[in-house]
Amino acid sequence: MSPVYTVAGAQDGSFEPFRRGLDRPMQYTSLCLTRLRGSVIQDVRLSCLTVDGLDATEALLNGLGSWEVDTLILGGATFAGFNVVDVQLVNNETDTPVIAFSADHP
Repeated sequence: MSPVYTVAGAQDGSFEPFRRGLDRPMQYTSLCLTRLRGSVIQDVRLSCLTVDGLDATEALLNGLGSWEVDTLILGGATFAGFNVVDVQLVNNETDTPVIAFSADHP
């Protein structure tokens, strides 16, 4: 019998690039965190991210909360444009392996 792992995954929502201006100084999108045990969804949490901001790491850690997972898979190292996740800090704070996956070459 093969082991069953609990995995959390994170991905950001879409947004319209270059839509900021004097009338819209900030732009936001969503961060979706999903926890799976095997192939069964256990929980889903949503957070708000600032496009090109500095809040992705904090939103990710807050969203993970008290989840106990075997690993965390990120849909890249940046979310909401250039909102960079501090993968080392997330690993240190959660004591969980973090995988930043990108299907496309940078």
